[in-house]
Amino acid sequence: MEPPARQQISRQKKMTKQLTGKRDDTPFHAVVRAGNLKLVKEMIAENLGEAAELTVMLSKQNQSGETALYVASEYSHVDIVKELIKYYDTGLASLKARNGYDTFHIAAKQGDLGKYCFQFLKFLARIYKLDWGSCCLIVCSVTVMRRDSGSSHGGRS
Repeated sequence: MEPPARQQISRQKKMTKQLTGKRDDTPFHAVVRAGNLKLVKEMIAENLGEAAELTVMLSKQNQSGETALYVASEYSHVDIVKELIKYYDTGLASLKARNGYDTFHIAAKQGDLGKYCFQFLKFLARIYKLDWGSCCLIVCSVTVMRRDSGSSHGGRS
């Protein structure tokens, strides 16, 4: 049997490989996927002086075409989404993964729009050049569709 320290290192290597290996994640993707808000903030702070470096880090897509913001939405890391969204512009936020979804769509699919609805409404308005009323209608439609699809008879009672 391996000593406890060696077991811990082995587990860490295995976890790192699982987090990064499957989709060829960057270290930033892996930190976001793990839900480590403190480290996300540190990595952003390290790159704030260089706008180009920060943009590269935020826009980098893994083999599945996922950005860090997409991953945070997919894993329902609401605090990380709220932090990342401060640094994304419309172009970066609307990057689509290979599955055809962008960050907004994956958040809707996961049912998390209500948790950071205001931030996504602002993005909708900028990305799709929509007014606030149109954005609210989209969010309400997604919410109703999710609710109705979860019912046993497929509609309202």
